[in-house]
Amino acid sequence: MGLLATMVLRLMGLSTVTTATRPPDSLKARLVKELGGTYVDSMTEQISGEFDIVIEATGSPQVISEGLRHIAPNGVYVLLGVYPGGGSLSGLGELMTNVVLNNKVIIGSVNAGIRHFEMALEHLRRAKDEFNNWPAKLITKRANLSNYQEAYTWTHDDIKTVLEITPS
Repeated sequence: MGLLATMVLRLMGLSTVTTATRPPDSLKARLVKELGGTYVDSMTEQISGEFDIVIEATGSPQVISEGLRHIAPNGVYVLLGVYPGGGSLSGLGELMTNVVLNNKVIIGSVNAGIRHFEMALEHLRRAKDEFNNWPAKLITKRANLSNYQEAYTWTHDDIKTVLEITPS
Protein backbone atom coordinates (compact mmCIF):
# COMPACT_ATOMS: atom_id res chain seq x y z
CA MET A 1 0.00 0.00 0.00
CA GLY A 2 2.84 2.37 0.79
CA LEU A 3 4.45 1.92 -2.61
CA LEU A 4 1.11 2.44 -4.36
CA ALA A 5 0.45 5.57 -2.29
CA THR A 6 3.90 6.85 -3.29
CA MET A 7 3.06 6.11 -6.93
CA VAL A 8 -0.23 8.04 -6.81
CA LEU A 9 1.33 11.02 -5.03
CA ARG A 10 4.15 11.15 -7.59
CA LEU A 11 1.61 10.96 -10.43
CA MET A 12 0.01 14.03 -8.82
CA GLY A 13 3.39 15.78 -8.97
CA LEU A 14 3.93 15.84 -5.20
CA SER A 15 7.31 15.31 -3.60
CA THR A 16 7.36 12.25 -1.38
CA VAL A 17 9.37 10.70 1.42
CA THR A 18 8.68 6.99 1.80
CA THR A 19 9.89 4.99 4.79
CA ALA A 20 10.27 1.27 5.31
CA THR A 21 12.41 -1.15 7.26
CA ARG A 22 14.56 -2.09 4.30
CA PRO A 23 18.12 -0.98 3.48
CA PRO A 24 18.72 1.82 0.94
CA ASP A 25 19.80 -0.70 -1.73
CA SER A 26 16.62 -2.82 -1.37
CA LEU A 27 14.06 -3.29 -4.11
CA LYS A 28 11.53 -1.11 -2.27
CA ALA A 29 14.05 1.71 -2.01
CA ARG A 30 14.92 1.41 -5.71
CA LEU A 31 11.23 1.46 -6.67
CA VAL A 32 10.63 4.64 -4.65
CA LYS A 33 13.64 6.27 -6.30
CA GLU A 34 12.41 5.22 -9.78
CA LEU A 35 9.27 7.24 -9.06
CA GLY A 36 11.40 10.25 -8.15
CA GLY A 37 10.69 9.93 -4.43
CA THR A 38 13.01 10.00 -1.44
CA TYR A 39 13.49 6.77 0.50
CA VAL A 40 14.33 6.56 4.22
CA ASP A 41 15.36 3.31 5.92
CA SER A 42 13.61 3.77 9.26
CA MET A 43 15.85 1.14 10.87
CA THR A 44 18.98 3.25 10.42
CA GLU A 45 17.79 6.81 9.69
CA GLN A 46 15.65 9.28 11.59
CA ILE A 47 12.85 11.02 9.75
CA SER A 48 12.99 14.76 10.25
CA GLY A 49 10.56 17.52 9.46
CA GLU A 50 6.83 17.89 9.15
CA PHE A 51 4.69 16.90 6.19
CA ASP A 52 1.36 18.14 4.84
CA ILE A 53 0.19 14.58 4.21
CA VAL A 54 1.29 11.49 6.12
CA ILE A 55 -0.01 8.12 4.93
CA GLU A 56 0.39 5.19 7.33
CA ALA A 57 -0.09 1.79 5.69
CA THR A 58 1.73 -0.67 7.96
CA GLY A 59 -0.98 -1.53 10.48
CA SER A 60 1.54 -1.06 13.30
CA PRO A 61 0.32 0.88 16.36
CA GLN A 62 3.90 1.96 17.11
CA VAL A 63 4.20 3.53 13.68
CA ILE A 64 0.97 5.50 14.20
CA SER A 65 2.50 7.58 16.99
CA GLU A 66 5.66 8.21 14.97
CA GLY A 67 3.57 9.45 12.05
CA LEU A 68 1.57 11.76 14.32
CA ARG A 69 4.80 13.52 15.26
CA HIS A 70 5.46 14.45 11.64
CA ILE A 71 2.15 16.03 10.58
CA ALA A 72 2.51 19.74 9.81
CA PRO A 73 -0.05 22.23 11.16
CA ASN A 74 -3.23 21.93 9.04
CA GLY A 75 -1.87 18.59 7.75
CA VAL A 76 -3.71 15.34 7.14
CA TYR A 77 -2.87 11.90 8.51
CA VAL A 78 -4.36 9.03 6.49
CA LEU A 79 -4.57 5.59 8.08
CA LEU A 80 -4.74 2.73 5.58
CA GLY A 81 -3.63 -0.05 7.90
CA VAL A 82 -5.80 -2.33 10.02
CA TYR A 83 -4.53 -2.33 13.59
CA PRO A 84 -4.55 -5.12 16.19
CA GLY A 85 -6.18 -4.58 19.56
CA GLY A 86 -4.22 -3.98 22.74
CA GLY A 87 -0.94 -2.21 23.27
CA SER A 88 -0.46 1.36 24.38
CA LEU A 89 0.75 4.58 22.85
CA SER A 90 3.11 6.51 25.08
CA GLY A 91 2.38 10.23 25.18
CA LEU A 92 -0.97 9.90 23.40
CA GLY A 93 -2.51 12.83 25.30
CA GLU A 94 0.27 15.19 24.24
CA LEU A 95 0.05 13.99 20.63
CA MET A 96 -3.73 14.49 20.52
CA THR A 97 -3.48 17.95 22.10
CA ASN A 98 -0.99 18.84 19.35
CA VAL A 99 -3.48 17.54 16.75
CA VAL A 100 -6.25 19.75 18.14
CA LEU A 101 -4.18 22.91 18.66
CA ASN A 102 -2.61 22.67 15.17
CA ASN A 103 -5.80 21.85 13.28
CA LYS A 104 -4.58 18.47 12.08
CA VAL A 105 -6.92 15.91 10.52
CA ILE A 106 -6.76 12.13 11.02
CA ILE A 107 -8.81 9.94 8.70
CA GLY A 108 -9.10 6.25 7.94
CA SER A 109 -9.78 5.12 4.42
CA VAL A 110 -10.96 2.03 2.61
CA ASN A 111 -11.94 2.72 -0.98
CA ALA A 112 -13.79 -0.22 -2.39
CA GLY A 113 -16.31 1.31 -4.78
CA ILE A 114 -16.26 0.74 -8.54
CA ARG A 115 -15.28 4.38 -9.10
CA HIS A 116 -12.18 3.90 -6.93
CA PHE A 117 -11.31 0.69 -8.76
CA GLU A 118 -11.52 2.53 -12.07
CA MET A 119 -9.33 5.34 -10.67
CA ALA A 120 -6.78 2.76 -9.52
CA LEU A 121 -6.65 1.23 -12.99
CA GLU A 122 -6.06 4.65 -14.51
CA HIS A 123 -3.26 5.35 -12.02
CA LEU A 124 -1.62 2.03 -12.86
CA ARG A 125 -1.90 2.75 -16.59
CA ARG A 126 -0.34 6.19 -16.15
CA ALA A 127 2.45 4.80 -13.97
CA LYS A 128 3.17 2.18 -16.63
CA ASP A 129 3.51 4.91 -19.25
CA GLU A 130 5.22 7.60 -17.16
CA PHE A 131 7.51 5.46 -14.99
CA ASN A 132 8.86 2.80 -17.36
CA ASN A 133 6.36 -0.01 -16.65
CA TRP A 134 6.79 0.54 -12.89
CA PRO A 135 3.69 -1.40 -11.73
CA ALA A 136 5.03 -4.63 -13.27
CA LYS A 137 8.07 -4.35 -11.00
CA LEU A 138 5.82 -4.84 -7.97
CA ILE A 139 5.40 -8.50 -8.97
CA THR A 140 8.50 -10.08 -7.49
CA LYS A 141 7.55 -13.74 -7.57
CA ARG A 142 5.46 -16.09 -9.69
CA ALA A 143 4.34 -19.57 -8.78
CA ASN A 144 2.00 -22.15 -10.28
CA LEU A 145 0.01 -25.00 -8.76
CA SER A 146 2.90 -27.44 -8.99
CA ASN A 147 5.11 -25.17 -6.85
CA TYR A 148 2.43 -23.17 -5.00
CA GLN A 149 4.46 -23.35 -1.76
CA GLU A 150 6.78 -20.75 -3.33
CA ALA A 151 3.91 -18.26 -3.19
CA TYR A 152 3.88 -18.56 0.61
CA THR A 153 7.64 -18.32 1.16
CA TRP A 154 8.38 -14.70 2.00
CA THR A 155 11.65 -12.80 1.78
CA HIS A 156 12.39 -9.14 2.56
CA ASP A 157 12.43 -8.17 -1.11
CA ASP A 158 9.07 -9.76 -1.91
CA ILE A 159 6.31 -7.33 -2.73
CA LYS A 160 3.58 -9.14 -4.67
CA THR A 161 3.35 -12.79 -5.68
CA VAL A 162 1.24 -14.04 -8.55
CA LEU A 163 -0.13 -17.58 -8.41
CA GLU A 164 -0.61 -18.56 -12.05
CA ILE A 165 -3.30 -21.11 -12.78
CA THR A 166 -3.32 -22.43 -16.32
CA PRO A 167 -5.94 -24.77 -17.79
CA SER A 168 -4.77 -28.34 -18.28
